Amino acid sequence: MKNLKLIALFLMLFSNGYSQKPDEFLTSLYDKLHDSPMQHKIKQIAPMPFGVVFLPWAGCTEQDMRHHFRMMKRLGFTNLKQTMATPEWPENEILRIALEEGIIPFWYGEGGWEPITPELLKQLNIPAATPMKEIRKDPKMLAYQKTVLFKQLGA
Repeated sequence: MKNLKLIALFLMLFSNGYSQKPDEFLTSLYDKLHDSPMQHKIKQIAPMPFGVVFLPWAGCTEQDMRHHFRMMKRLGFTNLKQTMATPEWPENEILRIALEEGIIPFWYGEGGWEPITPELLKQLNIPAATPMKEIRKDPKMLAYQKTVLFKQLGA
């Protein structure tokens, strides 16, 4: 009888260990604990912001700043991680110019976008079956989300 119990215990442990995939990063627990509309939005668009720090220097002109933001964009950067105001350049002006040049002025990049909903796609006349990768690059979506980001600047 004792051997039978040991065999049953062994079988339970053996079958249980191999029937479940380990979740070494506790992803399902993390998702359950942090479930929120923002978490769903981030998972939907899966942004990967590549940001830089921009610090204006003494004598920096708007033309200099725009040149640097364009160069950042050409190099593949998508957003600012940080900037600092100077006596010549208030922070809001730096952020506005960055956004005008196509650099998202916030460290979280596309995470600052309005959620991409079926209603928004319909409003922008983007087919609902369009893959998210293409939606994120659609000129209509980019223009719309740029206005959303401008509102966050108070511009």
